[in-house]
Amino acid sequence: MIRTSLRNKFIILLLLISVLPFASSVLFTYLYTRDSLKDQFLQENVNLMSLGSVHLESYMNELMDITLSFYSDPAFINYLRTADRENDYETFWTVRDELTQVLYANENIRLVRIALLKDKRNILVSKSRVGFSAITDAQLAEYAKVDESPNHVYIETVPGAVQEGGVSGTAFTILRSLTDAPSTNLLAYFSIEVGPAMVRSISEKLYTPGQEYFSILTSEGEPVFSSDAGYEDPELVERIRGLPGDSGTLEWDGGGFRGIVLYERIAKTDGGWILMKSIPYENLYRQGFRITQINIAIGFVGIALAMLAALFFSFRLTSPLRILLDNIRRIEKGKMQVGFESLGHDEIGVLGESFRQMVGRLNHLIDREYKLEIENKANQLKVLQSQINPHFLHNALQSIGALALKNHGAQVYALVTNLSKIMRYSMNTDEDKVALIREINNAEAFLLLHKERFDDEFEYAIDVDAAVLNLPVPKMLLQPIIENYFKHGMDLSGGKVGMLRVDGRREGGELVLVVADNGRGIEPDRLRELYAQLHEDRRGRHGEEANIGLRSVYFRLRLYYGSRASLRLAEGETGGLRVTIRLPIENAAEGEGQ
Repeated sequence: MIRTSLRNKFIILLLLISVLPFASSVLFTYLYTRDSLKDQFLQENVNLMSLGSVHLESYMNELMDITLSFYSDPAFINYLRTADRENDYETFWTVRDELTQVLYANENIRLVRIALLKDKRNILVSKSRVGFSAITDAQLAEYAKVDESPNHVYIETVPGAVQEGGVSGTAFTILRSLTDAPSTNLLAYFSIEVGPAMVRSISEKLYTPGQEYFSILTSEGEPVFSSDAGYEDPELVERIRGLPGDSGTLEWDGGGFRGIVLYERIAKTDGGWILMKSIPYENLYRQGFRITQINIAIGFVGIALAMLAALFFSFRLTSPLRILLDNIRRIEKGKMQVGFESLGHDEIGVLGESFRQMVGRLNHLIDREYKLEIENKANQLKVLQSQINPHFLHNALQSIGALALKNHGAQVYALVTNLSKIMRYSMNTDEDKVALIREINNAEAFLLLHKERFDDEFEYAIDVDAAVLNLPVPKMLLQPIIENYFKHGMDLSGGKVGMLRVDGRREGGELVLVVADNGRGIEPDRLRELYAQLHEDRRGRHGEEANIGLRSVYFRLRLYYGSRASLRLAEGETGGLRVTIRLPIENAAEGEGQ
């Protein structure tokens, strides 16, 4: 309906005229705006990340300078070189004073520890306590990481979150070895534990909560700060650690994240930390989406106005045509009544009035001609059947009477039974079509009567495929043809035995019935004359009764099937006449037969 309706075509045309330019404009605007905003947004974030790395590097540089402050105190270094110290008390207070100065050098330092290798002791100073303990093997293994790292500095995170000034985060430790410069003799290991406040303060200025993810990672990939704990994809972290250069961007799809990732590295001398910022695509293109939504909203208003105009004009133009179409469909279904008075005074109105007049004339013709023709054809069928019966009954009764005079036995009963079947079958005029098997049974009863009449002078055979026995055929189709043989074609001269054969089969979508005999046959001139009588519907020169059987069959075939059925006469292969009937097989009937 959508493809063929004039109204729908008109609406679709107007919509296409308005929608296509608008959709193209929105698409190009969105693509251009999206790419422009993406480049601008990324550049702003690259600048922001660069600034953040500078601040973080400056902060770490400050902490690194604090760890080197011991070298600015020659007395303390000389004290560490001394192999034999006077007593533990002096050692404790000398080291404690130095560590206390480092502790208060930066407000974010939470704890300072030194491992004196000669004394095999740890001395710890924090803002709440001072203590010392023996160096364990596990601590020595931890301190050994410093010797393996560049510049003899190693940074690691402190397990667990810490609270500092109302701020929760991850603290980190800077470990450094103290050597007897310029020699490489190891004097002690030194470490400071730094709280998360300053790192968090720098980080919070580098991302937008809820829209972006931000992390600061150690060179080993451990998070020092994370905007959303646990969001870091290990595969992504390893990918960034292996990338060359101090900064860059990459697209990433994995671990539940799809978007752009920016990264910056600070100097290795300051720890080699990595700043990583992840921006999802939906947030990256958010502003472009908003501009596109505004354009779409404006476009929808224009489309709505175009639809209203299209609907208004299409209904005004096509409503009369729809009324006319509905009435045409009613006529197709056999309801020969027009459901409108007038469709206006324009060209469509004139068309509607002409349609009303045409339907009126059709109704008149149907009442006057078509119904009368149907009645006449029904009467013709009954007349054709009544023309066949009297002649047959006359011959049948003669056969029965002759046999009754001779035998007075069971054969008489059989003949009378066959005769009653034939009479009952032929005299029932309420049936137009019957199953082929009934027609075959009637023909066989007819042939049996003639077999009794002619005895050994006549033989017959019936060969019909079982698959076609239930197909419908016009009633009294075979008997007139068989009767025509006994009236005009049977030849018993010279001791010849009469023979008649009935065959039935299916060929494609047709039922083929063949009645063949070995009688006198038919001359070519007579055959042409007979064909002319059949096709021209005229009487032969031999009178009203000539070939009435063939005529009745031919006209009934035309009545039921029109040009789809045929009746052909031809000379048999061994003489006589061969009558071939072809009927179209009806689908419903075919299913019943099978």
